[in-house]
Amino acid sequence: MKTTIKKFFSVPIVIILFFLSFSAVFSQNCDILVQQAVVLMNNAKNAFLDDNTTVGNTYLNSAKALLAPCTTISNCPVQSILDLIAQTQNAPNNTVRSALFDSIQTLTTLCVSANTNIATPVDSSPLPRNFVGIETFVNGVALSSDGLFAATNSSDNIITLWDVPSGEKLYDLTAFQQESLGMATAFSPNGRYLATSDFAGNVVLWDYRQNTVIYTWKHDSYVWHVEFNPISTILASVGGDGFLKLYNVRTGAQIRSLNYRTSPLRGLAFSPDGRQILVGSEDGDVILWNTDTGERLLVLSGHDNIVNDVAFSPDADRAVSLDSNGTMIIWDLSAATEITHIDAHTRQAFSLLWLPNTNRIVTGGDDGFLRVWDGTTYDRIAQYSFDRKYIRAIANTPDEVAVLLGMNDGTVTLFSLDQ
Repeated sequence: MKTTIKKFFSVPIVIILFFLSFSAVFSQNCDILVQQAVVLMNNAKNAFLDDNTTVGNTYLNSAKALLAPCTTISNCPVQSILDLIAQTQNAPNNTVRSALFDSIQTLTTLCVSANTNIATPVDSSPLPRNFVGIETFVNGVALSSDGLFAATNSSDNIITLWDVPSGEKLYDLTAFQQESLGMATAFSPNGRYLATSDFAGNVVLWDYRQNTVIYTWKHDSYVWHVEFNPISTILASVGGDGFLKLYNVRTGAQIRSLNYRTSPLRGLAFSPDGRQILVGSEDGDVILWNTDTGERLLVLSGHDNIVNDVAFSPDADRAVSLDSNGTMIIWDLSAATEITHIDAHTRQAFSLLWLPNTNRIVTGGDDGFLRVWDGTTYDRIAQYSFDRKYIRAIANTPDEVAVLLGMNDGTVTLFSLDQ
């Protein structure tokens, strides 16, 4: 009989597997490292509940690696947490692990109190919840890691910040004036930054709480997608100029500029450990890159149309891609082969997610359907109709209970996946 292990905080579920070394550029940013270690321990707890001891211990090894350089944080007993993690790994059963996880939680609560960058629970409100005030295509939506803020980027060139608990508009971000269609938006996992892009090729890094611009970068054509790596040190963007670009969010330096043929790029996703990047192209290819070296690892061909979005599986062994014809392909990355080919939507589809904690794939299309798929069998397990609206952007809440949807008529809805 399985023993219930008490959950940690309601934090974003960002999986960082085998993360046993990290660059000096972020190794001493302990606010980020402690936050991600808490996430990893939460994932370890879930793995032990599933009787997957190997995976649980892998998560705990990664958590220890993240915490190792942070033993001198004041008011945060990191060494004691490390000792408890080691005991948890050697525990004979889940009953003992449950008690040890409770002790770890007590100590990490001290770190939460000492560090405002670690997410804390947000009370849920009845869903769906609508964010009202946009009158045109919503091309980008995002939810902050603490669940308090939503951001939208729309075809009226306006970037707006919203209060999630109330559904009220907070303010428009005005420090940078978009002069063309707003495209993507993404919050950093550590909650510090917001990134946005537009059709003119601008990539903007915001201090969204202060409504100020930290850095701006440029592509020679539209920027379809922006994405932070799991530890919030690198921002990536892909554009119609055919380039994948990586930026250091602390210095503003461009780290890499990678080109794939002459085809414009659209889909973009970091692997759970941040060491690889998946990109979709307008010629139908899916490309896998090494983040650290810029080496092109794989080119997967199977789509006959533009690949609008891509995502990694929770174990990073597989990937999913979605094209402008509504076709979804699941890939085996280790074998570089197609696993299955699914007609996910009857019209073009722009956005998908692979939810790591619940292992569900979520897709939205211009046929007005939001569909949910099992991440193991790839069967469709739910679908929701939105009266023929075009679903153009999707973001998930940290607990994966709901998704934020952006649509062609300006509708922005926080929608429960379990209703």
